[in-house]
Amino acid sequence: MSPSASAAVNDPQPPPPPPESRNAVDRFFKITQRGSSVGREVRGGLATFFAMAYIIVLNPMAYIIVLNPIILGAGHDKYESYLDNGQLVTVTALMAGLTTLLMGVIGNVPIAIAAGLGINAVVSLQLAPKMSWPDAMGMVVLAGLVLMLLVAS
Repeated sequence: MSPSASAAVNDPQPPPPPPESRNAVDRFFKITQRGSSVGREVRGGLATFFAMAYIIVLNPMAYIIVLNPIILGAGHDKYESYLDNGQLVTVTALMAGLTTLLMGVIGNVPIAIAAGLGINAVVSLQLAPKMSWPDAMGMVVLAGLVLMLLVAS
């Protein structure tokens, strides 16, 4: 083997430049630079939506069924107030959409976020019977803020 041939084999080639972004969405989220395409991201988003859509139904049911397992009706708190099923579905969907949008726009990462089901039993069985629903939900907000501070520090 000649010296010039061995030098060509050992010299590293510079990586090719990333493909040019086609539109504003692609440039903002750096989709092409990350080795994906807009179509692939849309398909992934739809798959994620359908994988997470159960939470829209299951989250309100957790508050209803836990407190009233025989008849599907809204559970009552200490003051006999109840959470309306329509309101629970709406808030669950809105918050999942809002937090996912914030994760995409601010964090610039394709991660979907929705309500967790772990705290539902605590709120339904321990907090709500001893306080009002607004107080119980305020405790959930405080727990979320504490978790955010712990993650940020």
